[in-house]
Amino acid sequence: MATIHIEQYRGYDIMFNTNSEKFQSDIDNGKDKNSLSSARKEIDDYMKNNQNFKPVKVFNSYSFEINQYNYKAEVKTIVSLRKDNAFQFSDKTLLSNYDIEKSGNWFLLDETYYKDIMHILDNLRIERDKLMNEVKIIENKSISFVEKLKGQSVKEFRDKLLGQ
Repeated sequence: MATIHIEQYRGYDIMFNTNSEKFQSDIDNGKDKNSLSSARKEIDDYMKNNQNFKPVKVFNSYSFEINQYNYKAEVKTIVSLRKDNAFQFSDKTLLSNYDIEKSGNWFLLDETYYKDIMHILDNLRIERDKLMNEVKIIENKSISFVEKLKGQSVKEFRDKLLGQ
């Protein structure tokens, strides 16, 4: 499928599909429009329907990772609701109806709650680092203790017996 970029209208790209000889825009996932004006109208309607939409931050629970060095989660901003009831992110990717209905991976991000959780995780990391330092100190003491226990090596004992 060959597409030619025609223009950027109100922040959205409008392309012409040379195979179907129809117009397409960013917001409708490549659905064909008969004319440039109908593609523009689709964008206008989309913007009108979402002018009162307040952006919302969400995170993907499957992307949340905690390892010994850091923690992170995929956080995105929903900027609009499409006619097909899918959400659009600020990076123009979609949160499909399937993802909303079936997967249950995406959750609203309560900034206060999120900051509290991150603060708790920071404190836990500090405590873990302190414990790891204590473990290293104990390991070093153990090594030092073993060094003191060593005494004469078997090689030295053999060499002494053999007069070497």
